[in-house]
Amino acid sequence: MLSRLIERLENGFEVAGTRVAAARTWRGRFPEEVNLDLHVEGAGHLCFVKVYKGWGRYYRPWVELSGITEPDGSKKVRYYGGPIEEALLSVLAEPLGPAGRLFVSYAGDLETARALQRGAPPASTRLGSKLFALGFTWFKDWYFPEGFKEGGEKLQAEKPASEQARARHLGKLREELEAFVAGRHRGSGRPARNDPLASAAERARRLLEQIGRQ
Repeated sequence: MLSRLIERLENGFEVAGTRVAAARTWRGRFPEEVNLDLHVEGAGHLCFVKVYKGWGRYYRPWVELSGITEPDGSKKVRYYGGPIEEALLSVLAEPLGPAGRLFVSYAGDLETARALQRGAPPASTRLGSKLFALGFTWFKDWYFPEGFKEGGEKLQAEKPASEQARARHLGKLREELEAFVAGRHRGSGRPARNDPLASAAERARRLLEQIGRQ
């Protein structure tokens, strides 16, 4: 499945009147690992994608998205919150099967970074809610203080390995979101303009409604 993902990224895909494709592909640290440098046609570098195809029963496949920029070549390209982000996350998530993992850097995603720094559950952030909508149900924030970073800040999202795992993930997620919303309610006051926690709390309420219907 991930071999087809690599092929699709090399061939490119159309989104919002432009084309995103790998300008360069090279082998990673292991034979099962492939790196791609994605560019937006006419604008330049967009991001790096690392694809690990897995090895036997012991090492599950995963994909990592990092080095994200908003190219400014012959045309200004909006990534965060735009159609390119939506399309790329979908392209990367779709071929990942049960227990598949996606790592996404949020180094340039200020809203997500600020919400996480202030204690919002990963799934309630701008980025996390998008990944939940793509079928991921388990999340981890990989953040290390200065000097202890492993590839920079990133959000890990994992698809459930089974229906039982999905139920466990959603149960834990419900507890996290309910505690977050309750804490926001107890400390309620007029939120500051563009408060990332206020936006995260609203997403958390919507996610709780979705989980309750499942």
